[in-house]
Amino acid sequence: MKKYGLFPYLSFLVISFLVATLWPAQTKEVELTQSYPATVCPASANSGSVVALLPNKNLKVRDIATGKTALKFRKPGSNSPTITANPMLITGNPATTAVIQSKGSSWTGAAICSAGIADSWFVGGSGGVTSNSVLSIVNSGLNEAIVDISAYSEKTGVVTRAITIKSNLQINIRLDSLAPGSEYTVLHLQTRSGRVTSYLFDERKKGLKFYGGDFVNSQSAPKNNLSIAGIITNPGKNGKITHSVRLLAPFDANANVNLQVLGSDGVFTPVGFDSINLKAGVVKELPLNIDLGKTAIGVKITSDQPIVASVYTYVESKASRDFIWSTPSGNLTKVSLNIDGLEPTLTMAGSAIDVNIKWKSASGKSFSKILHASDLINWKVPPNTRLIEITSLPNALPLEGAGFIWRSTAGIAFLPFKTGSTLESSSLPISNIAIIS
Repeated sequence: MKKYGLFPYLSFLVISFLVATLWPAQTKEVELTQSYPATVCPASANSGSVVALLPNKNLKVRDIATGKTALKFRKPGSNSPTITANPMLITGNPATTAVIQSKGSSWTGAAICSAGIADSWFVGGSGGVTSNSVLSIVNSGLNEAIVDISAYSEKTGVVTRAITIKSNLQINIRLDSLAPGSEYTVLHLQTRSGRVTSYLFDERKKGLKFYGGDFVNSQSAPKNNLSIAGIITNPGKNGKITHSVRLLAPFDANANVNLQVLGSDGVFTPVGFDSINLKAGVVKELPLNIDLGKTAIGVKITSDQPIVASVYTYVESKASRDFIWSTPSGNLTKVSLNIDGLEPTLTMAGSAIDVNIKWKSASGKSFSKILHASDLINWKVPPNTRLIEITSLPNALPLEGAGFIWRSTAGIAFLPFKTGSTLESSSLPISNIAIIS
């Protein structure tokens, strides 16, 4: 009988120990990858002309439509390509793309093109007799998507509806079918599955008479503190202007709300706005028909319960009628976007405003300016500006609210100061020979 020495036995023990010790460490190794998701700009749902303001003409885009050819990315050849029958998908990038929609000299509106959002609130629109408001839902994914829609109004009770959207498709739903006869509406969209982006365009029309139109930009989850900046106050020569505030406490408890006006002359609370009673689940709209001056303002809203809110501004003159929905933008530290020659006023709100603004002209020349203020500040974007970037200074507080407002031959418009997409992180396992069986 052959005898074995001690060395093979000890070798077996050492190898077994090393395998047991090192195997878990090798299989747990991961690699982190970061990227910006693609963003979506909607097609018109009401025969308007739509233009996307891309931050870079070298970004690739494609139509969102069924068919193989629609899935091919292309260079747009311009910083402001026209969107025709189909919505547009834009490759991921850190800058923000805006979409401008207009209809002759009847109205104009602006929105942020965003990545798929799982939870969106739209505070605006109407299901009344003059309403041509349309909710557009874009599924830019390759599978069917399911979205739950909850419609709140000035009436008691919430109307809920589930919608299925086929892949690579935009569907348009009239608001008067979701909340028929309701003058004050709020929509809550929750994505159950799929990659979905939603937009609400509020258009008012009776017969051949237009009363204006504007995007109602989405906002995130209800909050106890909201700041809305970019509320126009100057009606223009021989014009009339009215304002109203729309509010909703969507959860089970009633809310007690306070509203302050942030103006160039200081901060004040209008009569009747120091203790607003909100019944849970019922939309309330209050007129704000006081002298607000001639420069853009903001409002700061505080509540003992989470709420959503927006400000409606209607401007009428002998020549035209139009309105805007000013919405919250959230706490932000940096946004860059293409203005494409527009000359808006940027209104910023916050307890301390400390920002650095950089911009490029059409000729490519660069400029910069640092702004310091408290409560509110207005800054007019210089003529012929293209790309603009606003960044909070180091150690500065984030902006509480900000928005662009402007006039054109088509009407008045509002664009919230917010990003279209945020950096996403995901982990990938590291493949090596040790984990191959």
